[in-house]
Amino acid sequence: DGAESTRAKGLAARSAAEGLGPGAGSWEHLALPHTDRANVAIRRSFIHLIGNAGFVPAQNPALLAAPKVLEFLARLKIDADLFEDPAAPLHTKAYCLAQLCALKDKQRAAMDAELLEILQKAEAEITEDSGMTDEVENTADLRLPWVSCVVSLALHSGPILLQRGDGSLGVELLLSAMRLAEEILEESSTARTGGRDLHLALECQQALSSAIGRLSTRLDFGPLRAQYTLYLLGISCSAPVLNLRTSACEHLVSLLSQGYEPTVPGAVFLKTPCLVSFRQMVQGPMDELAISCTRVMQALAEFGGYDVHVHLLPNLEGIMASLGDPNSNAQRCLQLAELFVVLTKERTEEVLDKVIEMPDIRPFLGLARSTQSSRRELVLKWLEAYGSSLYEIDEVSEVFGA
Repeated sequence: DGAESTRAKGLAARSAAEGLGPGAGSWEHLALPHTDRANVAIRRSFIHLIGNAGFVPAQNPALLAAPKVLEFLARLKIDADLFEDPAAPLHTKAYCLAQLCALKDKQRAAMDAELLEILQKAEAEITEDSGMTDEVENTADLRLPWVSCVVSLALHSGPILLQRGDGSLGVELLLSAMRLAEEILEESSTARTGGRDLHLALECQQALSSAIGRLSTRLDFGPLRAQYTLYLLGISCSAPVLNLRTSACEHLVSLLSQGYEPTVPGAVFLKTPCLVSFRQMVQGPMDELAISCTRVMQALAEFGGYDVHVHLLPNLEGIMASLGDPNSNAQRCLQLAELFVVLTKERTEEVLDKVIEMPDIRPFLGLARSTQSSRRELVLKWLEAYGSSLYEIDEVSEVFGA
């Protein structure tokens, strides 16, 4: 008992010396923060968590796959009380939505949880934030991850996107994505930005045109057909990168030759100044671009309607000039010859007048002496359509030469 008493007294003395125990009058209890401050801390921590680790593990992201997390993301917006950067929650929202939409097997469940409505609301918030931070350097453009969301949905759930509800919400998102992609490229190309994020803007254009192109041959693509045509025409005529322009041309050919209502793209083309751009591309120095443009004009003439056909006739002289250019490669010459046949095969007043008015078509007729059978057959087909043959090629050449 004496030993235990001595031990107890020693522990009490030690506690008192360290400021602990009932005898420590200077000890203060831990003061918990106010509830509001605690809630702010919790929100900050959770935003950090989903922003930095919400997408792991890659095969089955635990956080992004949770419906409650999607609800939390939907409520994130610009908040000056959370972080030094008021837009930080919005950055996390855009980034996490892009990660979520990239998960093919999670898209259906996310759309059932009103993902499309969340994206529509986020677009307005991101557009507003873009206007506020337009003059700030090194600020992330949140329109890029938003467009990435739409690209992922169009690639993996395109038919559902067009048919969700009455289809209008999905159509609005796709239309907004095209508009934002054009704005991003235009702003990135200006001298004021110094080309900042230009490579991302170009990748955005490429990915979006390809993703929507997969849907362009569907019957329910109708509400998007006119705007998508205008979008592709803009890229094909003015994009700063060759492969982007040629890719847009191929999507136009597919839209016209395989899609429904090809007269709609034709009507859109008639309202644009693209005819002049097409003439410049056909006569330009780049064979690959000239070939792609020629294919587009051929598809427009064949599927766009007779008015489009007549609208393209002024380009015949440019086609003939490029066909006679010694710098044009073999594939380009063949494609130009095919276009010439398509544009002049109709024996109508407008077509015949234009053919007769042409100063010279000998570059085309000269293909009759080519060693390649495909070229000779084109000339033969054209001559037979006008009641002549290869045996009279010299006489026909003399007539047009005069």
